[in-house]
Amino acid sequence: MARTLNPIRIRWSVKGYHQYRVKPGPEVLLELVPEPNNPYDRHAIRVVIPDPVPVPMQNIMCETRNGRQPLHRLAGHTVGHVPANLCKALGQLRERGYLQGPVTARARGLARQSENPPVHARYERGARGGMRDQPGGC
Repeated sequence: MARTLNPIRIRWSVKGYHQYRVKPGPEVLLELVPEPNNPYDRHAIRVVIPDPVPVPMQNIMCETRNGRQPLHRLAGHTVGHVPANLCKALGQLRERGYLQGPVTARARGLARQSENPPVHARYERGARGGMRDQPGGC
């Protein structure tokens, strides 16, 4: 008997806009790519523009640090990272077989640098007794 796969929705903020400065629109389906060789977090997950960009979306204009550019020129570019707390949880779901195939995301809000990050958004790596949350942005 085949297993039924159901999509799940998780609301979270992409981290790193201050570094990458790419604003994809909500019509762009972004890919979540594990980054196991990340020097800061082996569970890190990058949020990237798909490569190749689907044909109907290739000429959608995106704001970048270098001005407006068509989406096809940004194929494969990193938009930011998944918050550390969520990275480990997604990794465990994949390891246990609950996630199959590609994991995707859509931008739903404004892309901007956080002035007041939520207190639950940062993860302290290597804290006493393991990892724990700490105030601030990731």
